[in-house]
Formats: sequence, structure tokens, C-alpha cells
Amino acid sequence: MDECLLLFDIDGTLIDAGGAGVGAIRLAVQDLYGDEIAVPELDV
Repeated sequence: MDECLLLFDIDGTLIDAGGAGVGAIRLAVQDLYGDEIAVPELDV
């Protein structure tokens, strides 16, 4: 079974924060699981 991470961005800070949200997600996953993840860019 493939794993999936679903995020809800209620106030838009993950989408429109100059990349800070994506960077924070990458660092958190790396700290928790020791793995890097690919975060696709979203065209919104």
C-alpha cells in the first residue's frame, strides 16, 4: 500500500509563503522519518 500525506491549507500559508511551508514540511519529514520526500509544485 502506498503512503499518502494529505494537508489542508486553511489560511493559504503553505501555498503562498515563498516556499517556507514546503521547506518546513520537508524538514519535518526528514527529522521524523530520516527520509527526504519529493513535494510537487502546485500551480494555483
